[in-house]
Amino acid sequence: MRILHAQTGRTHSVSGMCGLLGTSRQAYYKKDDLKCMVTYALEEFVVQFAKEVRAKDPGIGGKKIWHMYMQGLGRQYGIGRDRFYAILDGHGMKLTQKRRKPRTSRVTHCQSQEEHRDK
Repeated sequence: MRILHAQTGRTHSVSGMCGLLGTSRQAYYKKDDLKCMVTYALEEFVVQFAKEVRAKDPGIGGKKIWHMYMQGLGRQYGIGRDRFYAILDGHGMKLTQKRRKPRTSRVTHCQSQEEHRDK
């Protein structure tokens, strides 16, 4: 919104633009661009870390990657588990598990019994 205000600052007021976007003037002035940049940088750092780990072991899960991240870099660049998973999910890096279906009948078993009866 700051970019929009910089481009059209003389023709549109801050309160008018905030009204259009459904935010308050206080939210406009409170928003810290530096904090946003730090958040984006940390997110990119997490993605690069996960890509490096997955390059070595493609089947490693998000929980193990998070533990590795926290052991190595958690004190400097700490991030919560749920946020870590959300970042992986947002970048399409979550692994999908193959769902196991219970076998309720064994067709081959029945066929083999019939073959034994015929003999």
